Amino acid sequence: MFLNEAKASHIVGGHIEIQLLDKAKSLYTIKMKLYFNELNEDSSTPNNYEEGVICQKRGNISVKDILFTKVSETPFMYSNEFCATKNKMKIIEVQYESVQELNPTIYKDPDGYYVAHNRCCRNSNVSNIVNSSNSGFAFYTEFPPLLRNGKNFYNSSPSFSAIMGEYVCMNDPFRYNFGAVDEDGDSLVYALSTPLKGMADYRNLTINIHGPYPEVQWQSGYNYLNPIPGSPKLEVDSKKGVLTITPSQLGLFVFAIECIEYRKIGKIFVRLGVTKRDFQLMVIDCPPPNNIPNPTLAVSGQIGNTPQICFGENVTIETAYNNNWIYQWEMDGDNIPGENNNTLIASKAGIYNVLVSLKNSCAKSRASAQITLKPISEKTKIQLDKPEICEDDQSVLTTTYQGTEYQFTWYKNLKVLSNTNTVQSSLSTNEQGKYFVVIKANNKPQQCPIVSDTVEVIVSPSPNSQLSTTGDKSEFCAGDLFELNVPTQSNTSVIWYKDGAALSDNAFKLKVSDGGNYFAKLSDGNCSTETIKMDVKKLSVLDIKVDSIPPICDGSITRIILKGTPQGGFFLGDGIVDPINGVFDVANVLEGKHQITYKIRGDLWCQSGEKVTSINIGKPTSFTLSPSKYEVFEGSKIQVSGPLIDKARYEWLPVLNISDSKSRTPTIIARDNQKYTLSLTNDMGCISKSEIEIDVKKSLLIPTAFSPNGDGYNDTWEIKGIDSYDDAQIQIYDRWGNMIYESEGIYKPFEGRVNGSVLSSGVYAYKIWIPRLMRNFEGPLLIAQ
Repeated sequence: MFLNEAKASHIVGGHIEIQLLDKAKSLYTIKMKLYFNELNEDSSTPNNYEEGVICQKRGNISVKDILFTKVSETPFMYSNEFCATKNKMKIIEVQYESVQELNPTIYKDPDGYYVAHNRCCRNSNVSNIVNSSNSGFAFYTEFPPLLRNGKNFYNSSPSFSAIMGEYVCMNDPFRYNFGAVDEDGDSLVYALSTPLKGMADYRNLTINIHGPYPEVQWQSGYNYLNPIPGSPKLEVDSKKGVLTITPSQLGLFVFAIECIEYRKIGKIFVRLGVTKRDFQLMVIDCPPPNNIPNPTLAVSGQIGNTPQICFGENVTIETAYNNNWIYQWEMDGDNIPGENNNTLIASKAGIYNVLVSLKNSCAKSRASAQITLKPISEKTKIQLDKPEICEDDQSVLTTTYQGTEYQFTWYKNLKVLSNTNTVQSSLSTNEQGKYFVVIKANNKPQQCPIVSDTVEVIVSPSPNSQLSTTGDKSEFCAGDLFELNVPTQSNTSVIWYKDGAALSDNAFKLKVSDGGNYFAKLSDGNCSTETIKMDVKKLSVLDIKVDSIPPICDGSITRIILKGTPQGGFFLGDGIVDPINGVFDVANVLEGKHQITYKIRGDLWCQSGEKVTSINIGKPTSFTLSPSKYEVFEGSKIQVSGPLIDKARYEWLPVLNISDSKSRTPTIIARDNQKYTLSLTNDMGCISKSEIEIDVKKSLLIPTAFSPNGDGYNDTWEIKGIDSYDDAQIQIYDRWGNMIYESEGIYKPFEGRVNGSVLSSGVYAYKIWIPRLMRNFEGPLLIAQ
């Protein structure tokens, strides 16, 4: 779903909050705060409307589209407007709101939900991510299921503190409070995270779609733990949300903080959700401080650096006024929004100081010495009758001060309780939270009020109930009936859980068809109770195995030990002399195949069974390859043959230069001298072997002419390679078929003479016979004088 009004004004950050508006009607205000830079290259204004989507986390299923309406635009307050404008920073916070009914019967999935808004685009000059001008945002906040244990569950997400417009000076320590408050008093944990890029781009500036949402792509050297180069690097206090860094590089850097919300339910902390806040910081080169003095502070009506302050009262802190100065007050190291005058009205105890710098300059600030405002209120204790209660129970908080001479103001999670009056010295509550009371004596109006300690009321579940099973077992065979039981009670509802997920069965007996971790939650309308958790195992039919048994072909082996799994079984069959230990006596059986059975007997039928195998007892098949040796020329093809044995398996090794190593009659190509072994495995698995040898001889190089003229060149008929064959027979014939030369055995080169006379020039014929190779060579021979 797209919003046609979307404009491309570049956004610098934002986040989404969800605040409970009306319990009775299940109404929530969903707030979205977007931060726009009005001095970017796109001068368009923020939209009057924006779209968002509510999704179920499990499966990322869209549940509802929502429409946000713009309700306010607030400019960021910079401690130095001149420097901010010089660096093209003029940021406004645009707040959008949407009131939604979130019906608990709809929003009850145990994994929870999230609200998201996809928007484009970021500034084009961002230093730490790829393609920033076409990288969008996905603003994302989770909320928990609104139905727990059959009852409505109420929660507001954390609310981040207002952002002040700030830039960062390179190589200077920088501190920025990104903390949030939670009106439910939930615990908050902060962490750096990778900003979400979302689904929008320059073509679709806003798009309404469920997650998961892609993250931005970091430039090389950057990641979510190192988004801004610095020493020390950017860090966030996990408890307070305070950012600290001493940056070491100029640029514009995006980052994200996630605020994770936990609530103590009973004795454990349960994660409720997370809110992600996306923002950017600019690091600039700030000149040294101008020639202005460090400011000094004074507290009206008090002397010294440790003045005191009563709870609920104000103290004025001031420094010298100079029309050319810019002021920024700090409390506990954090900028105080909007406090930019030379006087500050402080209402809380803490550590205060002021920073001053010159107008129309980007120079660094001068800092005053710190002044600590200490509380001077008298302390007292609250008596709490029940720190932990059921959801519908009451806990009573009582002070030691009584009577109409005192005024009492009760606080819960740091907020005044509007449903109390000033004469209540005690308070009854059924809500979880942290409580304290402020007591003012009517007859001592000038005296500081008395402030109690803070106590916590926890709404707890009831103790666990007893869980039983049919047959008092926690195992069952697949296909069998197996039941879990909780005691039958009137006016009590039951929700069964398997592996943490709710099941549809709600009876006091649960029929179980799968293994898992089971428990039940019971509610009687006043308190919830939870059974112990039971690991139920669904047992399959045993996978029974017997270790591989090699054939027995050696007559010297008399006994073997058989092994089966799972352990605890026994063996049956011919030759078994010890069933428990699996002893097989070879001497008690004849040659052949012998069936062996391994059996297991268990308490359940599926834990019983058997495995049948066999043991082969035999002898190797004796054979000899013939011939055992082949003498051949290099490259010759030799077909070898093993004996023809029924059901035998053949294997020739090595497999080098052999056509099929598994064939009985493969072909070998003679390349080098090599021995080959044939392994023959008969039908009993017994192996016998025989070997052949391939002897590769050199090929003959037979000249077809020579000139016995005594000139020293080719005077004899030299046959290269003939010296390898001492059984060679050589004959030469004239053209009439008469043999004129014969040699047998070691060849001496023919000199072209017969009976001392030189043969006349002409064409003769030769025959060469090599018995060991069974080869005959014939051809013409030219004698040229």
